[in-house]
Amino acid sequence: MRTAVTAGPLAGQHLRLESLQHEHVPGLLVAASGGGELYRWSPVPQDEAQVRRYVETAVAARDAGEAVPFAVVRMADDTVIGARFEGILRAHRLGADLNPRDSVRFSITAAEWPSVRLRLDELSRRYQPA
Repeated sequence: MRTAVTAGPLAGQHLRLESLQHEHVPGLLVAASGGGELYRWSPVPQDEAQVRRYVETAVAARDAGEAVPFAVVRMADDTVIGARFEGILRAHRLGADLNPRDSVRFSITAAEWPSVRLRLDELSRRYQPA
């Protein structure tokens, strides 16, 4: 039997990784509308219903012990912002309609964290509120 994995926030100077929750839906919706250039290599939920389903799926995977999903939050204004695309698991699971569906994955390993943190700091500086 798998055990759900939860993690407290991982915080740097400018950014915080928080365990993904339903409260992140509004921020994820705004982050997803940031333009096609930012997400050109992966499909991104484009409306509230799609973002809500995305979060529900990720939380269910966490509760089943299959994933540890995070939201990236800029600490200066508690704004949810982008992470690194890892890959797509094609025909990974059956959807509610019993048709195969793809799953998009993002990840950060402990060895990658120092360079990812630098990149997240860079993105935070680039997208500072006016």
